[in-house]
Order: sequence, then structure tokens, then C-alpha cells
Amino acid sequence: MSVRLDIPNINTELLDSINKVRKGEVKNITIYYHYSNIEKNLPSSISFEDFKLDTSTAFAQWALAFNSIYTSSRFIKGNLQLKFKESESSKGIKIKFSGVKYVAGDKNVISLSTKVNWTPGFALQSNPLLSALVYGIGRVLGFPTVNDNSPMNLANVKMDYSSLSSLKFKDKILLYNGLKNYKTLIKDILYIYGNINNTNNIVYGCTAPGASNYNIKANRNDNSCIFPDTNAITALHFNPIANLNSTFKVIISGDGTGTLNYKGLKKD
Repeated sequence: MSVRLDIPNINTELLDSINKVRKGEVKNITIYYHYSNIEKNLPSSISFEDFKLDTSTAFAQWALAFNSIYTSSRFIKGNLQLKFKESESSKGIKIKFSGVKYVAGDKNVISLSTKVNWTPGFALQSNPLLSALVYGIGRVLGFPTVNDNSPMNLANVKMDYSSLSSLKFKDKILLYNGLKNYKTLIKDILYIYGNINNTNNIVYGCTAPGASNYNIKANRNDNSCIFPDTNAITALHFNPIANLNSTFKVIISGDGTGTLNYKGLKKD
């Protein structure tokens, strides 16, 4: 399967830490999250206490997955210690209710539908919040929606995550790593954030030398390349006499494009 990257969502802080782990370093990293008006929009089908419990459980599943992959071996001595923590302010990933159809995750925001009667994951009922949050966190970290057997499959989001992942609850909490059971997801983690045995840094950016935002350090194309308009005339090739009273699109260095109306010299 070819992986479609949602590049804007890749957590650069996490990627930087993993790059260093793959070089043999031990990296402790904390990614924060916070709630935005959750209690105000919370359906009666779930308490705020259980909402927060499912949130911490979902984040813990992702931490377990990353920490189990990026750990020391006989080849690599580096070790990742990732944890997610609720922020006391508005720092980090925002979790909110909105008008989305069911659940969405994009650019540091997880959105849950205000029209869904969410239920706690341990209740094993319809619309399990835990499954939706696992999916939303995955989207925020840059993982694509897929059609394979994965928590990133929307068909699985409305199903019980614990049963799909071969896990059981103990005191309303899942203690073990269920994400490791999804081969497609593990492949995506290794591709997007790098194999533990590859010591080369992964740097996302524009890799096309002809683009205005070419990043010489980038070795993974992030589809952000900006190419000059083929009709634009550069200063090196501009003939003022031949182009009298013409209008041109011009490239403004570092600031996009603009329009130039040339009404300069007159012919003798």
C-alpha cells in the first residue's frame, strides 16, 4: 500500500526526537493536549470524568505504540520516552466539539460531532468515544485514513476499539498496546517517522530545486513546492522596449507573486 501523507499534521517535535533516537540518543518528549468547551457541549450519554478517562486512554495507546517501536535494540541504543499530558492552559492539541459529521483531526485539533451521543469506551456501546479519539489523534499525528484493518479506517471508528484490538478493560482503563496489532498502521509509523535502524534524519519539505521554496535539507517531499508561473518574466530576460505597455506577473522574492504594468520607455 502506498502511504498518502497528511504532511501538515506531522508532529515536527516528535519527528525531531525520533531522528535523534535513531542516532542513539535517549529522548523524553511530552506532547500536551487540552479541552475547549467540552463540558458545555457534552451529551448526557457520557460524563466529563469518563470523557477525560477515554481521552487519556486513547493518548496512552499512541504513546505505547511509538515507545515500543523506537526502543533500544542490539543495533540501536536510542530510546524514545513519549507521553501525552493534559495541559493546564490552551497548550498543545485542542479537543473540541464542532459541526463535523462524526470525528476529524487536522493540524493540532481533534473535532467531535455535537450531534453524536458519545458513550465511554468501557461501556461497549454504540458511538464509542475511545475509538473516535484514537482515530482523531492519529489524524493529528499525520496518519492517513485507510481502508485496511486499522483504527484509521472510518468503518472501525464506530466499533469497539478494545475488541478490535484484542484488549480488555481493567478499572475502565486499557493497560496494553493495542495499536501493535495493526500491521498497516505499524508500516505507516515506520514510513512516516522512520525505521529505527535507519540513522539518517528525515526532513520534510520541498525537494524540487526549481521551486521557489526549495529546501536543500529536505529529503522527503511534502507536496508544498511552489513553482513560478511559466508566463512570468524574470529580470534577467526582461526587454523593456519589446514589452512596452504590457502587463506581467512577477515573482516577488519570499512574498509570492504580483502584477507589473510596464509603461516605461517610449520608442524613438
